[in-house]
Amino acid sequence: MSVRGPSSATPILDLSEPLPKPERDGVGPRTMGAILVIIAAGAAFWNAPLLALILGYFVVSLAVAIVHEFGHWMAGAGNRVNPAGLPAGANASAGILE
Repeated sequence: MSVRGPSSATPILDLSEPLPKPERDGVGPRTMGAILVIIAAGAAFWNAPLLALILGYFVVSLAVAIVHEFGHWMAGAGNRVNPAGLPAGANASAGILE
């Protein structure tokens, strides 16, 4: 009997193997949201400059993310990539290289 190796160097990316189960380590989005609400409420009652600092951080982070994603859009537009024509989903790679 011979042992068969994977049919591809990237079997998970090629979806020839099932995806691994996600691990539940760390803090989830609900817990993080609750923590942020508690911090914001506490800062609003006891220390308004701290609230301004926390909210300012999130506003600046959002602005940085928007500028970053705009850079992706400009790079795609410069290479004449139509974002509406990009495939998505389980069969996304089917037909791209054909």
